[in-house]
Amino acid sequence: MRLFSVILLHLALAGAGLGATKPAAPPPLLQDPWDESYANLDATGPHVLGCWKFDEMPLSDASGRGAQLIVDRANLVPEGRFGGGLKCGTPARVAVAHPHLTPQGAFSAEMWVRPAASPVMQKAVCLLDKQGARMEEFSWSLLPPDQGGLRQMMVRLGFGTYAKEFASEPVLLPVDEWRHLAFSYDGAGKVVFHVDAQVAGEGYAERCGAVAAGTQALYLGHSSGGMGAFQGIMDEVRLCSGVRGYAAFALSIDGTSHVWERMERPLPMKITCTNLRRVALRGANMTFSVNGETQSFIFPDLEPGTTNVNEFGPDTALKPGAYMLEVAIGTGLSRTSRTQAFQITARHSHMLPVVLDGVAVEALPQMKDLACTHWTGILNDDAPYVGTANKYHPLTVRPRLETGLLNGMRTVAKLDHDQIMLSRGLKKVGRDGKEYIPAEVNFAPAGAASLVEACGNMFTLYYRTFGNWNGVMLGSSYSGGWNPSLGKAEQDAYQKYSGQGIPAEVQADFVHWEKLPGFPPDRMIPDDHPVLKYYRWYWSEGNGRGAANEAWFKSYDRRKQEHVDTWIMHHPSVRQPSKAGAFDGVNIIGDQSMDTRDPLMAGLCMDQQLAMGAAHKRDLGVFGILPLSWGRALVSPAGAEGTASSILQADRLMPAQRITMAPALLKENLWMLLSRPLKGLVLGEGATLCGASSCTHPQSLTAARDVAQRLLRPLGPMLGRRQVWRSPVVLLESFTSQVMAGRGLYRGGASNTLELWQALQRAHIQADIVYEESLMDGALDGRQILLMPDCNVLPVSVVERIRDWQKSGGKVLADDHLCPALKADASWLQPMPEHPPQPQAVQAPDATSPPAEPPPPLSLPERLTALCKDQGWQPKVSCDSAEVILHTSQTGEALCLFVINDRREAGTYVGQHGLVKESALPVTTNLNLGQDKVNVYDLTRSTFLLPKREDSGLIIPLKLGPSEGRVLLLSPVPLLEMQAEVPETATCGNTAELRVRLLTSGGMPMPASIPVAVTIRDADGAPAEFDGYHVVENGELTLRLDLARNETPGTWEIHIRELASGMETTKWMQVSP
Repeated sequence: MRLFSVILLHLALAGAGLGATKPAAPPPLLQDPWDESYANLDATGPHVLGCWKFDEMPLSDASGRGAQLIVDRANLVPEGRFGGGLKCGTPARVAVAHPHLTPQGAFSAEMWVRPAASPVMQKAVCLLDKQGARMEEFSWSLLPPDQGGLRQMMVRLGFGTYAKEFASEPVLLPVDEWRHLAFSYDGAGKVVFHVDAQVAGEGYAERCGAVAAGTQALYLGHSSGGMGAFQGIMDEVRLCSGVRGYAAFALSIDGTSHVWERMERPLPMKITCTNLRRVALRGANMTFSVNGETQSFIFPDLEPGTTNVNEFGPDTALKPGAYMLEVAIGTGLSRTSRTQAFQITARHSHMLPVVLDGVAVEALPQMKDLACTHWTGILNDDAPYVGTANKYHPLTVRPRLETGLLNGMRTVAKLDHDQIMLSRGLKKVGRDGKEYIPAEVNFAPAGAASLVEACGNMFTLYYRTFGNWNGVMLGSSYSGGWNPSLGKAEQDAYQKYSGQGIPAEVQADFVHWEKLPGFPPDRMIPDDHPVLKYYRWYWSEGNGRGAANEAWFKSYDRRKQEHVDTWIMHHPSVRQPSKAGAFDGVNIIGDQSMDTRDPLMAGLCMDQQLAMGAAHKRDLGVFGILPLSWGRALVSPAGAEGTASSILQADRLMPAQRITMAPALLKENLWMLLSRPLKGLVLGEGATLCGASSCTHPQSLTAARDVAQRLLRPLGPMLGRRQVWRSPVVLLESFTSQVMAGRGLYRGGASNTLELWQALQRAHIQADIVYEESLMDGALDGRQILLMPDCNVLPVSVVERIRDWQKSGGKVLADDHLCPALKADASWLQPMPEHPPQPQAVQAPDATSPPAEPPPPLSLPERLTALCKDQGWQPKVSCDSAEVILHTSQTGEALCLFVINDRREAGTYVGQHGLVKESALPVTTNLNLGQDKVNVYDLTRSTFLLPKREDSGLIIPLKLGPSEGRVLLLSPVPLLEMQAEVPETATCGNTAELRVRLLTSGGMPMPASIPVAVTIRDADGAPAEFDGYHVVENGELTLRLDLARNETPGTWEIHIRELASGMETTKWMQVSP
């Protein structure tokens, strides 16, 4: 081909009408044939604004629009991509002479380039420039290469008063190799880049339209604004209106999930491929590659413009880690590929469920150290019916759930059905037919359970494909209220049930016995007393809450599919009278303390929940709920003198309504909750621990982490497997007295009951709370003492049962409210002398000696201890400090004893206001085990404790730090031996079983649950799956180690340490490919 060398000085040949183009056409479906030299309509069509091919007429515009180039000492060379080319990088400037070559709306630009080796190419260099330093038109350049030699394309668009920049992904442009570069702008803020047939990134800017017209000429390979010139050869430079097609194939990877837990069954990714070429696709291969492992299959033939959809199911049996899927089709320059990152997370040991609530997804990394297993990533607004979500909304929620899984937390839905029920008119009414103020949810109408069932159905349908959704916290912000609904429908329902109308005396949540004419003087009423009968019906089935809970549970159970390990926790559970019925059809209940300023109240809430479960005659799991903040007015009233500076800081924007719980009380509340045999824990209002504007005590997060690391994480698997220890002492919460005398801790009243319960904790008398129906169902069998606070009115059946129990040796302790039909064996309200009176010899009065002072009266805890002793019973375990709280649960044949320091004083955070003591102090105490022989293990320190033998029993001296606790295992048999079995060899892709056995005397299994730390390190020394804490139950633990096929071959190390006495052992396993 003949070489044209033209040197012209500012020669301008005008072309007509190049600035006036038609409106941008819709993006073309098929690819422009850029891999060939443009010809025919691809070079001269109406969409082509300019096309420069550098061939026979090297400076002319092949589009026929007359956009002649002006060259100043430029070089035209024969080594172009298709014939001649334009060699850039000399001091020359090549420009289109027409000053109005401005795209209107959408446009595209492209060129072939062959970069040359030059120091200039280490800087930013220009490809096209019609902008200079102005805010008009456009420019296209290459940014400097990064350390890996990759560089980005940059497009700068001017809109008159401002400009926007768009950058591509980093791409490789090898020296002396031809690559086709292109970009397109849609006229509405979106720029897409291409390298050959591959999309190389895109960008979007809001409020952008067509570029502003300017007078700058179009420069090729050089900039009028001073940017470096491109070094190399250009060819086939084309500028078009509209968005043009450069990809040979439209390839997309659509996956509903990108993060899976190992061994989870994933939904497949959909691979959609459309043939955008102008010729049919025949005999092609599509390849799937995951981290270098490639699979290939023959792709079906595709006519131009047609689409095929395939599926790719990620192998979640691979070892945990990050992976990259690359899907490719085509060869050479037409090769098109797409990548999709996905991640597989490790399964964890069976930890105690700990739910983090009230935290934004961005704060999850900061909260990872709290040993949380779940977080509330699905809220009301994300659910159908209950919120505003439609069937497409879960797709927007999924990234949030995946972020939780990457931070080690599965997702729980926190739903509250009250708002939708109130919006549907399901409100309680009084006798006058008017709704209560504030409104109370009415679950009784027939449509209520159906609505709840529909909510459960739709929610489960929406989210059942979400493998990392693991539970529902189904709550009620109103808890239904205590007032009964007395409308016509409810009256008809009770008439149908009992054949009687609702008693006229029923106007509210209780009827005081004193207002009932002819009430028995002994306050013992028939079991079918009209008022009692109605309230029993209302709180067991008449209020409809039990039917609503069961409806949700059953709707989920029918549609859960593979979610076999998903749970539903119903709350609140004990902010109601002490009557079973609301939870007949559920498995888990939860509630929170009435007052977290006193950690003892957390224990009370848990004991009430255990009583609720026993009354339902079902093994109901209980969750403890702990809000991590306080109501401001309860601890540090706004404007109070001496308010802590951290609280004042939070008041700068507006007065804080809630403040972070003090560290010491946060820790003690957690210890108190965990002392009970719970099945899960909820940490509410988590933002107050980490939010920049809501956290008023930065050390509270540290305190929560301390409990997590010392208690929740190592002992959690064991704590969730305990059972209730059946105490010889019980405390009756009388439903009859609640509805006939206005009693009940749930009201915030019944101070006598609360005072008694708190005194029992300080007297180290563990009492099981029981309901009337439990009492009638054997709750008194084997018990020795029955405490009866606030039992003003009792039914005949309960009175007779207690009388019979007293005849068999049971003892009743009561206050002065006791139903007169019963006679207490003693009352804790009667002061008892500290020492029994001793006969004294009569002496002559001595005028010089002062009269002897009477001994101080005993405190209530001391009176209770003395009363129980007088009745022939003493606590099995006690200590000499009332500021140390004890609680016992059962694990096999052993007892799990929590010892908690409750010694506190007022601090400077909120204590200066006199409403709470939030500063913890250390304490020294002696623990009396009250028996001759027992094996004591400190699970919090992994040590065997040797008690001192004294006349009063076995004594263990303890020093407890501020807000500190201990978990002791009291076993009738010693832990003597640990055995561990690990196969010497294993193969990638197969299963290896780790067996741990804990033995006592005679080689028998240890009859208790013992926590163990299992450290598993692969051949690279990295933690392997199931590395963490586990529990050996009844002497044996079996761990299935599912080795992935891509494990690193070599020697694995497995270290086991049991946390009772501290025995440990190490095993090795050789893993081969």
